[in-house]
Amino acid sequence: MSETTDGPAGSRLGTRKMTLKDEAMGWLLLSMLYAPQFLEMRKSALATTGGISRDATEKLEALGCKRSALITAAVLGSLARKLYPPISAEQLREIAKKIRSTVWGMNEIVPQVHVPHGQIMKDGSLEIEYEPAGGDMQLEPWIEERLLLKATIFEELAAMCKAKDIPNRAEFGRVGHIWPLVYVEAKTGEPHYALVARLLQETNVDGEMTGRRLREAYVSIKENHFATLRWLRLATANLEALESEGKMVIFAYANGQNESVENAND
Repeated sequence: MSETTDGPAGSRLGTRKMTLKDEAMGWLLLSMLYAPQFLEMRKSALATTGGISRDATEKLEALGCKRSALITAAVLGSLARKLYPPISAEQLREIAKKIRSTVWGMNEIVPQVHVPHGQIMKDGSLEIEYEPAGGDMQLEPWIEERLLLKATIFEELAAMCKAKDIPNRAEFGRVGHIWPLVYVEAKTGEPHYALVARLLQETNVDGEMTGRRLREAYVSIKENHFATLRWLRLATANLEALESEGKMVIFAYANGQNESVENAND
């Protein structure tokens, strides 16, 4: 990423540059995982696989997968296009441009001028304080700094989208449905198309999915959307870490669901 030093925000960017990609990964994942639609669908899928029809789930568990993580990946995949934030390089650049333009316009209309106000103390000394001439209309320096920092971050995110380090919504929507395959492959070394297709049927995520369709989709994605697939693999590792930390239990509880730690981390 390029070095950026625009305005007072530039001095802070250096401490963020090495972590911005990870921060974006966390933001994208958490925004999807805490979506009410996802939590409700995941709750239903967990209840379904708690019944008698969970042959594929049990087989995948025997291969080293965790049931809660399997369900999370399956539900996320089915909702990928809906839940993934509507980001693109063009949109991020436009937002950054508007932020900078707004800051410039506010300072042009109400300059950041601080005028002295004096007060004579009892001992005869003069105490001077500086107050903004524009009062509440004046843009405070710390607010300007934060706004310009956000503009810089959006510009860096736009560059990542253009370089395909982060997928935009359209790209992710074409790939996200294979998320359970990516998880299963990461845990077992093989995608196990037939078992994953059966998992999607058992959880009522996709009752019409077949192993053949999953295989064809995976082959096509590897050939045509490898950069997005690489991001999805990294996201899967982060997803597994969130699962192991019990984040899904907390999210479910905050959404009014009562999911036990045992059920989440089995």
